[in-house]
Amino acid sequence: MAQPWRFDPMFAANGFRVDSHNAHVQPNGSYHYHGSPNALFAAENPVESPVIGFAADGFPIFGSWFNDNGTVRKAMPSFQLKSGARAAVAGYATPSGDYDGTYRDDYEFVQGLGDLDECNGMAVDGVYGYFITEQYPYIMACFKGQMDPTFD
Repeated sequence: MAQPWRFDPMFAANGFRVDSHNAHVQPNGSYHYHGSPNALFAAENPVESPVIGFAADGFPIFGSWFNDNGTVRKAMPSFQLKSGARAAVAGYATPSGDYDGTYRDDYEFVQGLGDLDECNGMAVDGVYGYFITEQYPYIMACFKGQMDPTFD
């Protein structure tokens, strides 16, 4: 996951094929999401989202909506598109062009830009969890906790 210049599968111009739930099947038969799992929560209704799953580190994954001191609203990520031309990463071939969202490294985390931390999570009522967002990184950008060793 640390390898730079991985395509962002949700960037439309990349032509990555996902189904109507923003997911696909791997060659080994496993099904996984790259964006909002449309059937698991009400994406457009301002209703506090339920837990829709658990990450490999044991933290819950919530839909987009949370209760912000009495106002139910969508959680906002703290990532933005970098500006300018792509900069070289030591030891890797750098794709040409400007940062445009083609690659996951086209984005940068900006503390406080949105509600969520660098892993796309936050604590609500004392419970830390990851949130689904409509913008990058969509689901998770990293693990906040330790991944359970039973996960491969």
